[in-house]
Amino acid sequence: MKYTINPISDDLVNTVVRQLGAISVKTKSANVNVATFQLSENIRIKYKYEMKEDEPFYLQRISPYPLLIGTCETTDQLLAMLRKDLKMFQRAYKSSNFPEFLAIMTKLTEARRRTEDLFLHYNIPAESLTQIDQDLLAIFHGLRDAKRSADPIAEPVFPDDDFLMEAPDPADTGDSVRERESN
Repeated sequence: MKYTINPISDDLVNTVVRQLGAISVKTKSANVNVATFQLSENIRIKYKYEMKEDEPFYLQRISPYPLLIGTCETTDQLLAMLRKDLKMFQRAYKSSNFPEFLAIMTKLTEARRRTEDLFLHYNIPAESLTQIDQDLLAIFHGLRDAKRSADPIAEPVFPDDDFLMEAPDPADTGDSVRERESN
């Protein structure tokens, strides 16, 4: 199926979006680009980057799993982010654990989708939210422990990944989601 955008379909969609209650709809010209890199016969990395005049550029990895890499102001910054992410992925691909890593990321992506579906379609009891929160803390604890026992191979792509080191131990926390939000 070939997708086309013309001013009539753009106006129609924007009209319906306004009718749905959007408080603002802005149409700006943009260059949306998708770049595909072949790591192996079966593994491709795809990036999408949006370049708009007078707005930040967005870089997103769309496969093998989706992740917003970041925003930046210049083409040099955009290319630096893409090069760094691609280089890190190429390095990770050489690891003997790469298939397991992709399997974990696929599960996390699916968990995110299912969590969204759960919260949008059901009235979840507070006890269930508390259990989900505790389970997530256990995952963060496992990530923290894995990071502590791993040998670094490069500087992290994201400077804020130290949150893994500060993740509370789930066994030490008895508070619920609502209790933490009220503090």
